[in-house]
Amino acid sequence: MLGNIYNIMNSIDIIKPTACDLAEKAFPGYKGLCEGNFMYVSRESYPLPWMIRELAQNSVDHNILDPETLNGLEFIEEDIGECKRRFEIKNPWVFEKYAKLTTFGSDKTDPSKSFAGGNGIGLKQALLRLMRDFEVQKFNVLGEGWEVEYKYVSKDEINARLETDDYQSEDDVFLTKVSPSANHGHCSYVIETDNPEVINNLREFKHLGVSDENR
Repeated sequence: MLGNIYNIMNSIDIIKPTACDLAEKAFPGYKGLCEGNFMYVSRESYPLPWMIRELAQNSVDHNILDPETLNGLEFIEEDIGECKRRFEIKNPWVFEKYAKLTTFGSDKTDPSKSFAGGNGIGLKQALLRLMRDFEVQKFNVLGEGWEVEYKYVSKDEINARLETDDYQSEDDVFLTKVSPSANHGHCSYVIETDNPEVINNLREFKHLGVSDENR
């Protein structure tokens, strides 16, 4: 009997909540995508120009109106104060399913096609790097009636929201959240940052794929 009690107590001590579990508790409605140390050692293999090209690749590969080009895409830049810029990369086609945006899955569905931009792991790697390492404060994806928000939170932010008798997080966490949206008829990436290097690289976005403007 005592042995069984010991085993149960020992199991409770071993099975502790993960950093993602704690972040989800601290930030209700959000889902933990990965811990903040993901891809940290190899981060220099994914420089800023690669990240911006990853975003452009998704637009190129999903352009059903003019395949493999950036034609029809709107690139909108706005000054929102305090040296911060908002960019909207607006694609004139419908993005219906958001499930793969909230996991490390991909929306590439045809194995016979060599698409590179399937909103898969490369996109999440780019977003994690942008938010963790390059001070991008906001990155949202607008689809057909929904919006996916990405959020990078530090372990201190997580722990500040937890009760003092809770487990404490030892890692930062990359979160996602899906909300209803009035958006219809197009899909967009919405990015906000005050990092001059990111701003300058985003301004090159429309030159990173074939279009009537830069053939």
